[in-house]
Amino acid sequence: MNNVIIATAGHVDHGKTSLIKSLSDQDTDRLPEEKKRKLTIDLGFAEMQLGENRIGFIDVPGHQDFIKNMVSGVCAVDLILLVISAEDGWMPQTEEHLQIISYLGIKKGIVVLTKTDLVKEINFKINSIRKKLDASILADSEIVPFSSKTGEGLTELKNSILSALKTLPKRKEGGPTRLLVDRSFSLKGMGTVVTGTLTGNPLLINGSIGVYPPSKKSRIRSLHNHNQPSDMLTTGLRAAVNLTDIAHSEIKRGSVLASPKYLIPVLTLDIILECSSRFDLDSKPLKTNSIVRIHHGTANTEARIILLDIKKIMPGQRALAQLRLSKPVSIWLGDRILIRNWQGNKTLAGGLVLNIGNEKKQINEITKKTLKIRSRFPDSAIIWTYAQTELEKMVKLDQLIRPSSFTQKERSQAISHLAKKNKIYLFGDWVLSNKFWNASVEKVSRSVDKIHVDNPASSGMPEERLTELLNHKFNSEQLEELLRELCLKNNFIRHGGYIARKTHARDQSDNLYDEKERIRLAMKESGIITQAQLTEYGLSKQALRFLIESGDILSISDEIYMSAMKYGSCKLATKMHLRGHGKATVSELKKVMNTSRKIAVPVLEKMDSDGITSRQGDYRVLFK
Repeated sequence: MNNVIIATAGHVDHGKTSLIKSLSDQDTDRLPEEKKRKLTIDLGFAEMQLGENRIGFIDVPGHQDFIKNMVSGVCAVDLILLVISAEDGWMPQTEEHLQIISYLGIKKGIVVLTKTDLVKEINFKINSIRKKLDASILADSEIVPFSSKTGEGLTELKNSILSALKTLPKRKEGGPTRLLVDRSFSLKGMGTVVTGTLTGNPLLINGSIGVYPPSKKSRIRSLHNHNQPSDMLTTGLRAAVNLTDIAHSEIKRGSVLASPKYLIPVLTLDIILECSSRFDLDSKPLKTNSIVRIHHGTANTEARIILLDIKKIMPGQRALAQLRLSKPVSIWLGDRILIRNWQGNKTLAGGLVLNIGNEKKQINEITKKTLKIRSRFPDSAIIWTYAQTELEKMVKLDQLIRPSSFTQKERSQAISHLAKKNKIYLFGDWVLSNKFWNASVEKVSRSVDKIHVDNPASSGMPEERLTELLNHKFNSEQLEELLRELCLKNNFIRHGGYIARKTHARDQSDNLYDEKERIRLAMKESGIITQAQLTEYGLSKQALRFLIESGDILSISDEIYMSAMKYGSCKLATKMHLRGHGKATVSELKKVMNTSRKIAVPVLEKMDSDGITSRQGDYRVLFK
């Protein structure tokens, strides 16, 4: 059985609800106010079986005041029925609804000409509508005359729907579970129930599910599809989900059910913005810093729009933009959004989400290039994966193009393809573009080699310089992974906080070997050497520094150096004495350490700085 979602669209009172009732024998107006006013206010739902297709209908309101509810209804549909009254013809909401379904990426639809029993010149009406559809996504769609009063055209409409469904691309199976909540309520004896259209992996009874917002984990107690209980619901079905461990008041229209820990609510979106050429050229342009209302799935919120390429966007133009939201939204890469004015009474543009959570106010040219590439290939996991690495940053494998509607299989195939083509560099749990990796290796190599040439006795490049060298693109965890990989694959070595060529480190070690051994010999009995002794013995500071960096020797002061073993024994003796006596003077402690006052004073000062001892007047005590 093929699961399909069909939604209506069209001007108020053009016969959408009557049309669905004729098709399904179900009345989608459920609210008392809807019955009283004979006007659809909120979303309505019905179902039917047509051939091998199980169809879920979503009846949307057409009145201007309820456009936000209309948007909620058409966010996850396969086929649209654009309903136009033969009596009234093309109306303002007809045009707006057509723009909305275009912006939301719906590519297949049927135009239903209703109330044909009230009009004689049907062909004239059809020709008039065909002209209005010109240059739209429904330009080549079938126009089916229909009368809910007489039933004329019902068979033809069903046949048209069947034909259209045969041409639909197969709904993608697999991928992360997602259900956009369009209703939330509480039932006696059951608790919290939400409804929405399911995509991705199935929902299972007793399975865990994340709720965003409020970013809580819940458990599925029961499942229903159009009032029929089920142990499992698959993609493309209308689902009623009974949840545990969460109150009805915590979930509203606009929330999302998704795989646990899969979504992170964000406050910024980078998008490609599109303003339809069908809008009047004298329409007020959309400018930077405009306050707008965005509709995403079943949610809507205010946002400030920042145009990245131009100062204003006119009808027929596309432009990169950043949206800074007034509250967090749970959104996926590749999702489509609708942009209306902040009053919510006029549709301005549509957008494709290219990046989420970017807190940078300034977007560089590399990022802009990446976003533009994504905008041209909205369905390519390979392009989106590569574009992610082109942002000149390291990304964890399990975070690539996530969250998105791409399945795990699609992401794995994309990574494998790019690795084989040498487009990306993989190591451990991390990935970055091969170009960026090679450039980073080259920068490090040039810097380290220059230091070795300019100062052959140096230990190499300090590790802390790596951040500056790579333009601060990595955090501490990423730098550590990068360093490890550099040493593993590129003939570098790390020692004492420095990066050096392996060959240079060996040469340096050979050249300084004699001096280092002479220093060790000089310190053998006392464990101490002074700057004066180094000068007297003709020993170089480079050899001493090498031993310090290796941890063999500690710098006690500018004039005094001590072996790590000797300093350790001094610490132990001092601690034991102070534990037994509570406090002690320098004179007492120099005897304990078996050294002179000249040595004991700087040693105790180092112990103070190391947090071992603390000075109290003329005494030392253990630091607490």
